[in-house]
Amino acid sequence: MSEIVKTTGADLKAFYKDERYWIDHKGGALWHDDVLLKINGEDVSEPDINSIADDAVIEILSGMIMSKDDSFRESLDEYFTKWKFAQTHTGVVCGIPRDKLEEFKVLVAEMGGKFLA
Repeated sequence: MSEIVKTTGADLKAFYKDERYWIDHKGGALWHDDVLLKINGEDVSEPDINSIADDAVIEILSGMIMSKDDSFRESLDEYFTKWKFAQTHTGVVCGIPRDKLEEFKVLVAEMGGKFLA
């Protein structure tokens, strides 16, 4: 991809936990290699995905997704983008004044969303 893919720590972790995206067309496991992310402005090679904060700002700089027999290979940014577009809901990290929190929760509920934290 020509544009750097940006996301949140929460969405990246959800992608890695989505078992449907880690099985190849033959039923074998997929894995990643050579992953380089920018996490809150800092380059991190081969990061521990589970330790990334949900509200971290992530840029996918490089990485490959592949199958054991090499019948499947795709860049991490492209594969993540396909996963992201297949989702019916998206997470949002934002900051609001504390005194507006209850009003915000009501708005989210009215839109059919769920307030998670």
